[in-house]
Amino acid sequence: MSSVEPSEKKSFEDIFEIYLLYLDETRGNIPFLIFPDESIKNNKEKMRPIMIHSVWWTDMEDQAVMDHIDLEYSNRTYFARKFLTLSKRNQHRIGTDFDNPETITIILALPSHIYIFGADLLNKLTINIIKNFEGKLYKVIESEIAKEEIIKSDKIIETIKIGEEVKQKLKNLIVNTCKDFFSSVIKEDSKNSIKLQKAISYFSLKGMDSKYYIFSDKRNSFSKIKVFEPKIGDNNNEFEIIVQNNSQKEYNNISIKIAYLKDFLETELMNYTIDKWFPEEELLFISPIIPNVNEYHLFIEHNKNQCFSRKIDLNALNVIKN
Repeated sequence: MSSVEPSEKKSFEDIFEIYLLYLDETRGNIPFLIFPDESIKNNKEKMRPIMIHSVWWTDMEDQAVMDHIDLEYSNRTYFARKFLTLSKRNQHRIGTDFDNPETITIILALPSHIYIFGADLLNKLTINIIKNFEGKLYKVIESEIAKEEIIKSDKIIETIKIGEEVKQKLKNLIVNTCKDFFSSVIKEDSKNSIKLQKAISYFSLKGMDSKYYIFSDKRNSFSKIKVFEPKIGDNNNEFEIIVQNNSQKEYNNISIKIAYLKDFLETELMNYTIDKWFPEEELLFISPIIPNVNEYHLFIEHNKNQCFSRKIDLNALNVIKN
């Protein structure tokens, strides 16, 4: 399982947040993992939707009926559920032993524009965490508690080290689960689903390469495309873009589309079908410029599967529009 690279972390930051909390009977529910930004742990404003979430007023029996609890807050939807996991941590409860299960709460935050994915993704994350970290999460909890000790003995230092190793593996699992999930749901039937079109448009609006999500298992399968810097025409009402098949392979059934976003839906400006795209061949496309629209998106499909995307920001070009 690959580690979380800084570039990936930055990409995912605008898509989701994951919170894992454990139950401390004296202090309440305490976060032991926040992804991608652990630093918000002590930020009361950013943690407010977690603290006021209605999941805290439910118990495990309620989930048999409701499955998960949602909260809408500041253009994000927070999906939450509780689950039990094995533990060998001394929880200092009267009448309990070291094998008492941990009560874990998982909260997934998604932008409201792609809330449609929340319930399924939360379920997938929960299943994978339980499957891969059953009986291990308590080590992360012990590590977080040990960090609060002022004087750290060798045993405490070792506890922290073990917990951090488990925590890193847990973060890797989260990234890979979300990456695989977004790949699978978008590939299902994005052309016939308005909700999925909105999701793809949202990724593009954030400047993210949609092939990263759609083709995460084949990231190098269509990497030999070169896009030259777009140029704005002399009359300032159109721009030109050249794409090149920068490989030694001939591609059939290529679709090239230029679109812009409105209300998180794609509006096509042009859509060309190329029967054969020969090695090293350059293709020139001319697209109209829509008033007050500065961002456009280039999409390339191969055999009806999207394999390449690029954001075109007219403000970043050398020629200034009137």
